[in-house]
Amino acid sequence: HHPPREGPAAAAVLWREVERLYEAGYARAVGIANFGAEDLLCLLKAARISPHAAQLKWSPYHQGSYVDPQGEAGRILELYRAYNVRLVGISLFNPLFGNFLSPL
Repeated sequence: HHPPREGPAAAAVLWREVERLYEAGYARAVGIANFGAEDLLCLLKAARISPHAAQLKWSPYHQGSYVDPQGEAGRILELYRAYNVRLVGISLFNPLFGNFLSPL
């Protein structure tokens, strides 16, 4: 669910396998999860098939760099638009973070 820790070369190898499965008809769409802008750019350099979707955590509990439209979030959204990658946001509403921001 994250870019490989081994770096861009490992991501390229894994993505080639994803492309192979897609071309063989085992998947109707392929995607990535939790890729930042640099991770996406590295993947796109090696990819023959761009990801169709990208899943990112968008949550009131996660006030990280993804929520800054002038920072990483803006850059990610720009890249996703440019490469026609659909953004899928996920939000985890659970007590893992305590009761300081209870959604219900």
